[in-house]
Amino acid sequence: MEQVLVYQSGGHFVRNRCKRASPNVFARMVIQLPSIHTGGELVVYEMNSKANKVANLGQSAREQAYSMYFAAHCIDSQFELREVVTGYRVELVYSLSCVRGRFCLSLTWEKGRKIQK
Repeated sequence: MEQVLVYQSGGHFVRNRCKRASPNVFARMVIQLPSIHTGGELVVYEMNSKANKVANLGQSAREQAYSMYFAAHCIDSQFELREVVTGYRVELVYSLSCVRGRFCLSLTWEKGRKIQK
């Protein structure tokens, strides 16, 4: 685990890119713990594009207070957390990595960019 983050009303994270903690890190995973809040959607921008994917992590079903949700994105993607409007949003952040010499995922993106083993 890399971080435990608590966003209160007005909290947000501006569009940014993760810093690679090690060359073996290939993705970032966010686990949202059960909490009552509105806002705070995770937005991930595809590499070299203005297109984005929005993860509301349970808000559309109004279940974020009772269930954990997760989202993962490639380490090279840009992301932002929209402003939390009410309540508190609590999340755990993990860096996903592989160890040289052990089984490791080989991910390929649409534009042919590949993570090296």
